[in-house]
Amino acid sequence: MKETYYRDPEQVAHRINTLKLLKANFILKQSNYTTTIIFPNGAKELYVNKMRSMDVFKANKVIAKEAIPKYIEADFEERLEYYGINPSKFLEVRIEKPPIYNIDLRAAYPTALKNLGLISEKTYKYLLRLDKLDRLACIGMFAAKKTVYTISQGEFVNVETEESEHKNIFYLPAYITDEIMKACRRTIGEADFLFYWFDGVYFTGKRHFKTLAKELTETFKIDFKFQQLRNFKAQDTGETIKLEFTEPKKGFKQFAIPKRQTLINANDLIHQAVIQ
Repeated sequence: MKETYYRDPEQVAHRINTLKLLKANFILKQSNYTTTIIFPNGAKELYVNKMRSMDVFKANKVIAKEAIPKYIEADFEERLEYYGINPSKFLEVRIEKPPIYNIDLRAAYPTALKNLGLISEKTYKYLLRLDKLDRLACIGMFAAKKTVYTISQGEFVNVETEESEHKNIFYLPAYITDEIMKACRRTIGEADFLFYWFDGVYFTGKRHFKTLAKELTETFKIDFKFQQLRNFKAQDTGETIKLEFTEPKKGFKQFAIPKRQTLINANDLIHQAVIQ
């Protein structure tokens, strides 16, 4: 039996300390986004940063069936950056003059897998029917890296790392997407480039659109969405970079780019609860 909860690092640490006081036996598996406590009778407690639908797990199995037999071995993980920021302009942009433009790649990771021949057209179309975040999650599961702690009679006894043997099913399309974003940055130039985040690039200067469109469709063979944003605001909160803007069709949107240190701090809190 598995119980699923929202992961609050302080609450997870409290749960661990309670189990240790009770002299419990358990295994704890920790990643950047999940914590799992496994008991000797097979019962599990799963703590997640965000709840996901069952479609994510189903899609992951569909991809695995096609991609694993064609798996590509290489070190793509160390080459990834995920985002790039122009510090001289990014946080100073507050107004609509000049206008801010955005190009979002459509289904970037599934498209990369399809273009590489790792998944079929049928699977690609199936993935397109999923929510964008669910698409990313079902592919991201292949790169899950966990720290595994063993606790016996409430005492920490061992720690080891558990890594997916098929991690490049995520890291390869992530690397390709990252390279596309860097190519867009070069095309735009530092004078007008603001930042990119995963599969979206933000910039000033509409004149770059025609060159970018040709590069994306002809060189990279990927579809995209182009739009002008309004009321753009970026703020460094310390733990994240918070973004706010208005899209033409969807209206107001906000999200935060987490700094790697934020994830490290959350994991450290749980780590200390285990080993102390």
